[in-house]
Amino acid sequence: MARLNTTITITAGTPINVAVALSAQAKVPVKSANRIFVQLDIGGTGNGSVLSGVPVLDTPSATNAAHLTARLAPATSTAPGGSYADVNPQADIDLTKFWIDGSHTGDPVIVSAETRQV
Repeated sequence: MARLNTTITITAGTPINVAVALSAQAKVPVKSANRIFVQLDIGGTGNGSVLSGVPVLDTPSATNAAHLTARLAPATSTAPGGSYADVNPQADIDLTKFWIDGSHTGDPVIVSAETRQV
């Protein structure tokens, strides 16, 4: 297991896959984790969306109730926004089915995961 931290920049309405973002950070494929933490970073202004368990062939969407796991409150210029955490000791959080979206382009989102690299 390895702890990976990255900041994702939101493009509103275009969900970003967490496995892809963390794999780019790690420079190796990352597919699963036993812990994940997501938080809207200081300076953002829009809401965030966490989408997990999105089937592989589905196009992820924050407007699809079957995809939406959590909505995160916006950050401010001096304080971080809402956060989401998930824990599964068997490293069964499938990051390939885990997406982040938001309502305001350019907002930063912190993603931290204790991952299992493949």
